[in-house]
Amino acid sequence: FRNFSDQAAEACQKITQDPHLQTNVSVIGLSQGALLGRWIIQNCPSFQGTVRRYLSIGGPHMGVARIPGCFHGRICNVTLLIIQLVSWLVNGLVYHRYFQRHVGAAGYFHNFHNE
Repeated sequence: FRNFSDQAAEACQKITQDPHLQTNVSVIGLSQGALLGRWIIQNCPSFQGTVRRYLSIGGPHMGVARIPGCFHGRICNVTLLIIQLVSWLVNGLVYHRYFQRHVGAAGYFHNFHNE
């Protein structure tokens, strides 16, 4: 329950304090970790090392527009209703200041219908 900018700043601070990460490093990020890795590479002012490789696996670099759905099966019928309800709430609340400050994914949510 922290915003993305705070998570990224903390990661930057930890990396710059680790003596093993002061030269050549590789960055591997999965999902939101891919965004954190990219942020560190592009924006971490105190990192003096060299990033030799960057691997992003499933990173939502263009943002996320909705909660993933369910494909088929009995549980999907119930899950689909829950997802629709949560999606409706997310679309209405994601840009509210509280959620922007306290929910990491709100920082890269991208509603194409509400720029």
